[in-house]
Amino acid sequence: MTEIVFLIEDDPDGGYTARALGESIFTQADDMDSLRDMIRDAVRCHFPDESSRPKVIRSHEVLRNPVSLRNRVSGMYFIQLKTAISDR
Repeated sequence: MTEIVFLIEDDPDGGYTARALGESIFTQADDMDSLRDMIRDAVRCHFPDESSRPKVIRSHEVLRNPVSLRNRVSGMYFIQLKTAISDR
């Protein structure tokens, strides 16, 4: 697998949730920066063998809260850093 995609949504209880499409990976966090860290950690845990770990992590954000628009820039930045995400 070379790429994994996460669906990011607002959590009704506050914060955000991320669910991998096609894999059984789910995580949540209070803010986008923490969520990106949690996604990286969840991918490392789900794919302990680095050779089978996806090299690219993408996110698709479905945000309902207008206040979250500011955080969408962070999500795009996350995608742009896709080659460095798995190497940390």
